[in-house]
Amino acid sequence: MKLIIYCISFFCLLACNSKPKEQPSIKVVTMADVREKSKAANKQYTLKERDALNAYLKNHSEKFIQTGTGLYYHIPNKTKLAAAENGKVAHIAYTIKLLDGTICYTSDEDGTKKFMIGSDNVESGLHEALRLMHVGEKGRFLLPSHLAHGLTGDMDKIPPKAIVIYDIELLGLE
Repeated sequence: MKLIIYCISFFCLLACNSKPKEQPSIKVVTMADVREKSKAANKQYTLKERDALNAYLKNHSEKFIQTGTGLYYHIPNKTKLAAAENGKVAHIAYTIKLLDGTICYTSDEDGTKKFMIGSDNVESGLHEALRLMHVGEKGRFLLPSHLAHGLTGDMDKIPPKAIVIYDIELLGLE
């Protein structure tokens, strides 16, 4: 029995005296690193999205105007009726589609929409688009992903990072 205790003690001492294994080096990632990688990824995606928009514009005859936010719009027949502005409730007929022409939503199926311009929870690009319109006008609006449903899409018919096309008729304002 003493021999067993001596052996166990000997091996324990040997284990305590053994050289510790080298720890793998751990790379510390700073917020600055994360920001730089995020900027680079966003820049790549922005260039890709710009190329897709330019290809669409090149293949369509409408003359689009670009706003400072990146929204493209075409309103062929202007009216002198009431202008849409923040705080007014817009009543619209619409079709929402992807750049490839896939129809996602339409007021023919889902009914017209009513919402308050500038404050209701709809895409920021839709608020901007309506502020360019007057009652009775029809327009086509290209919303880059950052003005539409962004990184997540709408979790239904609009995929993540999708450019959407809105065909809108401003039916009325309240």
